[in-house]
Amino acid sequence: MIFALDANIISYMLNGDLTVRARYCQESDNGRIFAIPPVVFYEIYHWLLAKNLKRKTEMFVELCGKLEHKNMTWRVWQKAAELQALLINKGRRIGDADVLIAAYCLLNGYGLVTNNTSEFERINGLYIENWV
Repeated sequence: MIFALDANIISYMLNGDLTVRARYCQESDNGRIFAIPPVVFYEIYHWLLAKNLKRKTEMFVELCGKLEHKNMTWRVWQKAAELQALLINKGRRIGDADVLIAAYCLLNGYGLVTNNTSEFERINGLYIENWV
């Protein structure tokens, strides 16, 4: 299974968290493929640029070169809206970026590596791992 990386996991990696970095390297060495949802790219990249963190920006761009990329199709946006509507009706709304990431993963058949399990566990059928 391919796993998408959530913004918090990438942040841990960029900030030098040894546990998360070691797990990523171990999983990569074992042949696991990772992806980055476009929403996560946006979340990380604009923050790095705004803070003028040149070294971390370089590290991020290098990491992204190793990750699978797929576009946010119309179907992803539609699925995200459907998921959010269900969650709102259950009184369990999650952040818009998170519901887009979840829809992206579900439609591409990806698992998700995240430390934000409390929100993503609300999405039926989404396989998640927490490396923190």
